Amino acid sequence: VGDVGVDFFFVLSGFIIFHVHQGELGMRGKLAAYILKRLIRIYPPYWVATLLVFLVYLFAPAFRRPGEFEMGQLLSSFLLFPYPSVPM
Repeated sequence: VGDVGVDFFFVLSGFIIFHVHQGELGMRGKLAAYILKRLIRIYPPYWVATLLVFLVYLFAPAFRRPGEFEMGQLLSSFLLFPYPSVPM
């Protein structure tokens, strides 16, 4: 039943984003400004949280499992890129 909530969230979010910005469709420069605002709103807080987790993993190894601390996985996570395999 909980899976429906995730789908509902994305549908509702898409509807709200469209409703708020429908008057800007087709206007030059609006897409770039929208993307820049989204990146500024999403990345810095995520980077702070990721950096805090990284520091905990670095200085408190008891919190991590063996093989969990891979640089490629950390970099992918930091840049919000999908990692090719499921983290351990």
